Amino acid sequence: MSRRNNPHARCERCRVHRSLCFCAELPAIETRTEVVLYLHRYEARKSTNTGRLAVSCLARGRIVVRGHEGAPTEPFVAPPGRVPLLLFPHEDALPLDEAPLGGAPVTLIVPDGNWRQGSKVRARVPGLGGVRCVSLRPGPPSRYLLRTEAHASG
Repeated sequence: MSRRNNPHARCERCRVHRSLCFCAELPAIETRTEVVLYLHRYEARKSTNTGRLAVSCLARGRIVVRGHEGAPTEPFVAPPGRVPLLLFPHEDALPLDEAPLGGAPVTLIVPDGNWRQGSKVRARVPGLGGVRCVSLRPGPPSRYLLRTEAHASG
């Protein structure tokens, strides 16, 4: 096995080589919002996956890996008293700051993968079909250069 592909040489949390691990530097952030990242299995092993890192910093964050052939994806069950919102720029999505919350805390569901993988989350994760989609308002073009996105709202 090549050194590059040796999974034992990588940190389980940040996914970079253990000699470069920066987990001790990651903050612990307390939020009212719960974030559930539905991570496509291909993204789970990438050291460039920033979604995994972001959620690992949140006290109310969790990751569900999906897309394993022959294995059902963990269904989404809306926690009592929380408003579930799916962050995806679907045609019926409301801007996040216009979502009717009624003062209730939010469970934000975030699909993570390439555009095609992310667009299928609503249909492929049981329990997400009826969850309202929200999107971020357009901003300046991203300066993120680690990985690129072909879609303007990606």
